[in-house]
Amino acid sequence: MEIRPGLPRTESIAAVTHESVHVAECDSLGPVRYRWNTLFASSNLALEVPAYCVAARVRLKNGWSINTVKFTILEDMRAAMGDQLDSATLHRALAVSCPELR
Repeated sequence: MEIRPGLPRTESIAAVTHESVHVAECDSLGPVRYRWNTLFASSNLALEVPAYCVAARVRLKNGWSINTVKFTILEDMRAAMGDQLDSATLHRALAVSCPELR
């Protein structure tokens, strides 16, 4: 993982915490099962949502408004998975896993 220079501090922290979730998932599943799960939309969503929730919590703790956090996270999710999953599915997954964003 590389955090590029010039990224605002809160975004750097959010990115590191997001990726740290994936490290823990890979440790838990093993690299082969982790990679296998990233190949399919529903299993990849199950891996990504906890990571996006952690990043959302970082942003909230750093003073971002809940609306800005929800917009940012959903936009990030659409950019990453919007070609495989519709916005309603992404929104539902986030609402279930991140109750602080309801």
